Amino acid sequence: MVLVAHSLACTLVAMWAERYPRPIRGAFLVAPSDTEADSYPSGTEGFSPVPLRRLPFPSQVIVSRGDPYVSIERATAFAHAWGSQLTILGGLGHIGSDSDLKMWPQGLALLNGFACTDYA
Repeated sequence: MVLVAHSLACTLVAMWAERYPRPIRGAFLVAPSDTEADSYPSGTEGFSPVPLRRLPFPSQVIVSRGDPYVSIERATAFAHAWGSQLTILGGLGHIGSDSDLKMWPQGLALLNGFACTDYA
């Protein structure tokens, strides 16, 4: 099983992995949010601090320049701490429906590449 998570759910995956170890092939983590940033909107109690322990399965973090919910530096720190492969995309902002990416063929290609590797 490969987990796919977006935004705040990336933190949820990291929290879940610490508490409920399961045999997971990998996690594809898109646009993680930095709930500890001063600029992060309120209303997400329980998602801080962001876990910074290595995930017990392979993972890939996908982030875009210009994301208002996470800086490239912080996303890099998450990826490093989680033991994740990091992919930084050009200025898509917060990758999601507001980015108007439609079916997002680039994201599907990245997911397929991750899911088809020997480690995932």
